[in-house]
This record gives sequence, C-alpha cells and structure tokens, in this order.
Amino acid sequence: RYGYRDDRTPISVADAQWAEDALNAYLAAYPRGQYAASAKGLLRRVYWFSGQRDKLAREYEALVARRAHSVAAMIATSEEIDLKLLGGAMTHDVSNPTLLATIDLARMRSSSSETSEDIVYSLHCCRNPITRTELEAQRSHFAGNEALFELLLANYAYYVDYNPREVLRLIPDAARETRYSHLQFSRQMLRGLALEALHDRNALGFWRELIGGAGAGHQQQGIQLAIALHHERGGSVDQVFAEGSPVRVPYIREQLILNSAGPALLRRLNADSHVEQRERDMALFTLLYKQLTRREYADFVSDVTIAPPAAAGEQAPGDLRWAQAINTGFFHNTASDPHFACSPLPETAARLARNRNDVRSRMCLAEFMRLNGFDDSPLQGYDWNQSLEDTGRNTPPALGRAPSAYPEGDYSRLNVYRSVIANRAASADDRAYALYRALWCYARSGYNSCGGVEADVAQRGAWFRQLHRDYPSSHWSRSLDIYW
Repeated sequence: RYGYRDDRTPISVADAQWAEDALNAYLAAYPRGQYAASAKGLLRRVYWFSGQRDKLAREYEALVARRAHSVAAMIATSEEIDLKLLGGAMTHDVSNPTLLATIDLARMRSSSSETSEDIVYSLHCCRNPITRTELEAQRSHFAGNEALFELLLANYAYYVDYNPREVLRLIPDAARETRYSHLQFSRQMLRGLALEALHDRNALGFWRELIGGAGAGHQQQGIQLAIALHHERGGSVDQVFAEGSPVRVPYIREQLILNSAGPALLRRLNADSHVEQRERDMALFTLLYKQLTRREYADFVSDVTIAPPAAAGEQAPGDLRWAQAINTGFFHNTASDPHFACSPLPETAARLARNRNDVRSRMCLAEFMRLNGFDDSPLQGYDWNQSLEDTGRNTPPALGRAPSAYPEGDYSRLNVYRSVIANRAASADDRAYALYRALWCYARSGYNSCGGVEADVAQRGAWFRQLHRDYPSSHWSRSLDIYW
C-alpha cells in the first residue's frame, strides 16, 4: 500500500544497496545540485524501505539540527519523522535530544495502564515502557539541554510515578516571566498541573500569573483551559463567565455552558446583553433542553417564552458546538408522527407540569426528542465516577466531564415506552404506538438507539406478538411485520 511498507514482502538487500550507492554518488558529485534535496529525500526512503533505522535516524537528526526554513517545511518534516521513524524507533536508535525526548515521552504513555490500545498499536516503540533507570542513563545525551531533560524527569514523575511533589522540586516557579519559549512554557504548564493535583491553594494564582507572559495561540489557550478546569472541578464555573475573566476561548466557554453550568448561570448568560449572541442562544437552548429531560416542566413553560417564535420548518441544530446558528424557536413547535397527534411542545409541557404521568404528553415529549435527534444527547450529562475510571489516577477528566451544577439526566425514550406498555390504564392507541416505537428503537441493527433499560431479543419478540395480538387493526401493527 502507498505510504506503508509491506513487511510480508522480502526486501532485496542488493536493490536497496544499489539505490543507496547511486543516490550517494549523485550527492557526492553534486552536493548543491538541482536535485540534491530530492536525492536526500529518496535516500531517507531507501533507509526506511530497507529497515535501516540507524541510518534513517541520523538523517532525521541532521534535519532537526538544521531547523526548517518555513512553517510548512517544519510541519512536513515533523509528519515524516512521526510516520517513518517514531512509529518503530527505540531510544537506542537516536541520540538527538529532540528526537530522543519525543520517543521518551511516547514511551511514558504506555507506562500507564490507561494508555489506549490505538496509541500502543500505532507507536510500536511504546510497547516497552521506559523506566526511570533507563531515562537517567540518557543524561549525557542532554548535555547542554538540561532544561529539556528536567522536563522529561518531571513528566515521568507526574504521569508514571504519580508524584506531583517531585515535579515541584524539579521545576522551579517561573510564572512571572514576560515571555516563554515552547520548552519553558511546557515546564511551567507541568508545574501548574502538579499544583492542581496537590489541590494547592495557590494553583489559580499560578495560572493567572503565567498567563501574563504567555504568547498568543496555544500558550494562551492552554492556560485558559487550565483556569476553566480549575473552576469546573472546584464548583465555581460562574467565575469563568464573570466580568474580567481571562477565559475567552469560545470552545472552552461553550463546553462549560453545555455540560457544567447550572440553571441560574444559564439564565444569567441568556439575559446578559454583554455576552455574545451565540453564547446567549446556547445558554437558553441548554436550559430548555435540560428542563424537559429533568422533569422541570413548569420552569420550561415559563422560560420557553424567552425563545423567539419558530420559523417555518425550523429544526433543532445538530451538535451545538459546530452549529452555525443556534435556533431556540423550534421549542415552540409541534413534533409528532402524522398518525399520532400531539400539541405544540409548550402545551405538552404544561400538561406534564400539572401531571407528570400524563401518558399522551409523555409520548409526545418522546416524539419531540425522536424527531429532533436527541437520543443519547451529550446534554444528558456524564458519569463523573466513570470519567475518572476512564482517564486514570493522575489525569482528571476532560473539560465538561466534572460533576455539573445541573443534575445529570436519565431521560430515555425506551423507558417511556416501557412504562406506557406496562400501564393498563393507557389508551389502546398509546400502548400500540409505544410497542411500535419500542421495537423501532432496535431497528435495522439490533442495537438500542433510544437509551434506557435494554430489551433482549426475547423481550422484543414478546412485544411484537403483543402488538399484533392485542391491536391487530392498529395502524402500528399493520406497519410493522418484523422486529430486530
């Protein structure tokens, strides 16, 4: 295949040697020739194709030492090194500090039990986790690059040994500098993470000092993310949106609106004319959705009046983070199957506010969720304990995965259908439709797309027979002749 060596096909040593000799002969004759750069590139490809990692590593070390003359060239070189060398190199293959540090950091990933299988598979070098003894033995390779070596030791202390105090010992506080190189910034970020891991009371102050000298782009964004995470985990998300907050990156703020903000903050953001319109709309959308799925029906009836009237045919946006426009007017709409009549959503919610067990209203709310693609919405919330289990001992969950100020949702269409099926007081039409929709939760694939308590094949078969036995003249039994 293009771009990959097929290890099942034997490589001709003679052919590889002939190509290497020919290219070296050209470079010896024309070291600055018109095709010198191409010849160098082909020579690297010969080394890679024939598995000569030692020679390939030396070529890349020379490339790194020369430094690329443009951003595009730097990116191209980095991608080539990543694909052709780092995927299979071990630390004994290289001596260049930058390449050696890259391999070391990758091998530290697999020292953790949380390393994902895809990372281990793609980085063949990392199947063998690095040890502290092996890392210390490399010290001589970092002569003149002691700050980089200290960063490696500190990374090992933080990610492998789970010893944040050792990080603080290795990396002194330099948060008051006026500017930072990439290496300096990486060191200080790791120190900040160690302070957070120790729940140090000065962690937030450290980030606020560090941001003063951070450059534009990833440095500013990285610290803003750290501040947002600090507030989220500390239960003070409102501080991210306070006047004068340094957190201005839209994606970071939107993640907190969608996943962490409570009802009071969502209402305040929507009402604040100084907040960007997109954030105001996102706050209202999130508030209305969570009210419906957390059974806060009276609050929904009150707050939906804030949403503008629905445009003709207005539909729910997809993933709010990527939606060009966040239209909240569709919460005024009627959403139902042509054969299953429902009122506009505010009227449905009003009936549920009076009686949350009203069967037709519960079914109509489920219709709204189905037709607007809300099954398994991330707005339901995350399981904090599961997030911790997924990310490991020393790596807190990502932004938006901490306990929310809004209760987690447990809304599921399948659970609604189950309860209606079991409710003998429900109308024949409601029970027939509940059976029909419960079966369609497993349509085509046999996997549940509606959430809630799973129904095995035997249960689905029983529902199918019940639909046809008890409601043979129903539109729904006539419309369904198989189950999944």
